[in-house]
Amino acid sequence: MALSRIHWPFLAGLGLLAVAACGRGGARVTETATPYLRCLALDPPKARQAQVGPAKLSLEERRLTIEGLEPPLRLAAFSGPGFGGPPAAAQLEALKAAEAQLILVLGGLGDEQTTADATAAALATLGPPVLVVAGGRDQPERIERAIDSVAGGGERIIDATALRSIDIGSDTLIPVAGASEGRYALGPKHCGHGLDDLKDIAGELGAGGLGRRWLIAWHAPGQSGPRGVARTEAGLDLGSADLAELGRRVGAAGGLFAWPAVQAVRPTADGGGRRVGVDVPAPDLRLVVPRLSGVALERDDGSQVLPGFALLRLDHKGLRLVSVVGQ
Repeated sequence: MALSRIHWPFLAGLGLLAVAACGRGGARVTETATPYLRCLALDPPKARQAQVGPAKLSLEERRLTIEGLEPPLRLAAFSGPGFGGPPAAAQLEALKAAEAQLILVLGGLGDEQTTADATAAALATLGPPVLVVAGGRDQPERIERAIDSVAGGGERIIDATALRSIDIGSDTLIPVAGASEGRYALGPKHCGHGLDDLKDIAGELGAGGLGRRWLIAWHAPGQSGPRGVARTEAGLDLGSADLAELGRRVGAAGGLFAWPAVQAVRPTADGGGRRVGVDVPAPDLRLVVPRLSGVALERDDGSQVLPGFALLRLDHKGLRLVSVVGQ
């Protein structure tokens, strides 16, 4: 089916989903092949303000505002260890040396509570604010306990799973937790999102204004171009059509993602029309980030992406991949 504005109403008319209330204000989909927790429907975090280095964080309802970061913005982005172990000392030193102003963790904080706790404790030592968006391997309660287990963790580490927007100057990051319809959720308490959740985001944010918007989602959106961020070398698009529609509706052409891992560190631009080289800015750059620790990620062509992180720069020209630390 072509990706168009009739896509959402068509899916909504199928009537396949039944939803039941389930903890923390979320909902569990009960009549799908893979039950999951609708993490975008979780209650918003408590309003608060914090000062983390030069960054002033203000959290209210589902909106986080970050002030005090001098442009151009340096971002370190990766998925967490998932089934692997927490980051080693060498990986933490590399993150410190990168001097990122903001750290993005796109899912995989840890499959076990002990791993998630250790990962959160390690990330809290790095200095800059850390934003965590839950993925299909994550349980919201596990993330919450991991952050609470760190002294001052609630100030340095923000669970962005239930947020709608993260405003940094004239740029807005739009977090989307889990995969469409929970396709990759490990169980009924793990994160996914439904069509209604994405409609809620689009309705709340509208079509956008003068600033730029970027998706930061665990599941990458589909793209029509031959070099789409989630399109394999064989031409199979593993991205989400619903997320692609969300990006169009809210004016978010670019973004950072964690799945599918087989497309890690293959930046694309022009709607998936071309690959983008290192240190080349694009107003719609899209990238699947590497995993910080654990085993190497294997791409669909047999090549591997070693554990590490993507260092990116956000400036007036757009988003660019500066380097992949760990390659």
